[in-house]
Amino acid sequence: MEIQIEKCSLDNHKDKDASSYCAKCENYMCKKCELFHSEFFKSKHKIYIFDNKNFENIKNYKDIKEFDNINNEQDIKYLKEFSNKLKDINENLNNELEKINKIKEELITKLQKYFTKLRNELNVVEDKILLEIDKQYEKLELNKKLKQNDLILRKIKLSLDKKNMKLDSLINECKNIKNEDIKNEELKIDILIPEEPEIDEICEKIRNLNKFRESFFNSSIIKNNLKMENLINDWIKEKMEKNVLKYELIYKMSENGSSPKNFHKYCDNKGSTLTIIKTSSNRIFGGFTPLSWNNRGSQYDKSKKSFLFSMNLLKKYNMINADKVAIYCNEDYGPTFGGNDIYFCNDLSYGKSFAEEGSTFLSNYNLELTGGRGKKEGFDTIDIEVFKII
Repeated sequence: MEIQIEKCSLDNHKDKDASSYCAKCENYMCKKCELFHSEFFKSKHKIYIFDNKNFENIKNYKDIKEFDNINNEQDIKYLKEFSNKLKDINENLNNELEKINKIKEELITKLQKYFTKLRNELNVVEDKILLEIDKQYEKLELNKKLKQNDLILRKIKLSLDKKNMKLDSLINECKNIKNEDIKNEELKIDILIPEEPEIDEICEKIRNLNKFRESFFNSSIIKNNLKMENLINDWIKEKMEKNVLKYELIYKMSENGSSPKNFHKYCDNKGSTLTIIKTSSNRIFGGFTPLSWNNRGSQYDKSKKSFLFSMNLLKKYNMINADKVAIYCNEDYGPTFGGNDIYFCNDLSYGKSFAEEGSTFLSNYNLELTGGRGKKEGFDTIDIEVFKII
């Protein structure tokens, strides 16, 4: 006898073989629907399961008295409660959607405003420069001479047409025109016009307006603060002498561990890196170095391109003395800058900042990174992020 195989009653699952049948719902169900059905109705509906998938006699179960005892009122109550929950969920979703749409409209309005402002400024500047060029052009001596010569030419033509033989005065005018009076003159505009490379750089920034989030570092510490991102990016571009940089997150203390071993595992031999630190007192600071981190014993490395920065003050700290240490590498230390200007030993969840005579970036006992004063100050670290710069 051939075994009859039914398909799932759900439209989206019509290609799946049914594994069970609910006599009350009169639906065939695949394994996935069976789990959902049992959860939804809290097993109030009797489900018939056949291991051999033989559904030949399954319909005989539809009219059994067992289903007459099911409490329909409970089902109705459950469905009403579920319906109310769905309404609440939908209402919350609609509220969120309204907020998102509002943000979207604000972004569109802001972008249109910015570009309108750019266009207006460009138009005004263009008109002013063109007007100034016209003014300067009119001042040229060559223009005056051309006008004078044009006037003489018209007189000659007029005299010849009338066959006027009294040409003495006209001839004298012609004699006064000397070859040396006809010479090249440069048009010099006394106004600052950017050179083409500067214009190209501005155009590149405009073209990259839609790439900021892709090109810049996506830091959970800075939280996509465009002003801070731009500032750090500009500082690093200046040091690396590159126009376009990309940032790849290679280490995050909260996810990769707070031991120096974890730091070196992810950050060693990566080339140029950016380190961003956030403390429990809500101070955000860090450092850039073109040098690679490593754990090959105690090693002091120098590079005048290294610098520290404070995002609370939006300030950059270059090296006080190019001969001083930029970074310190050791297997027991995390990202340590300068003469312990930023210092992590054994555990990156706690660090220190030094500002004394041996410091590389900080001076005058000014612990601006951590917000204090004196020779040194400890801090608890909420998170540290290290980005490889490409």
